[in-house]
Amino acid sequence: MAEWQPIESAPRDGTRVLAFPIRWDRTSAAVMYFKKPFGFVSAPGDWAAHPTHWQPLPEPPTTKGEKA
Repeated sequence: MAEWQPIESAPRDGTRVLAFPIRWDRTSAAVMYFKKPFGFVSAPGDWAAHPTHWQPLPEPPTTKGEKA
C-alpha cells in the first residue's frame, strides 16, 4: 500500500483517493475526490471534509479466476 502524502499533492481532476479527513465528530479515512467549488467530498458526495493526507486507492480484490 502507498504511503500517506500531504493533501496539497492530491489530484484535483476528480480522481478518487483514500483521504484522511479531520472532522469534528470523528477521525477516519474515506474515499474522496476533489470537486470545485467544494473541495474534497466523499465519494457518494454526501459530505465535504478537510483532509490532511491522501494516498491512491489500492487495487480491488479479485476472486479466484477473475481479472480486475
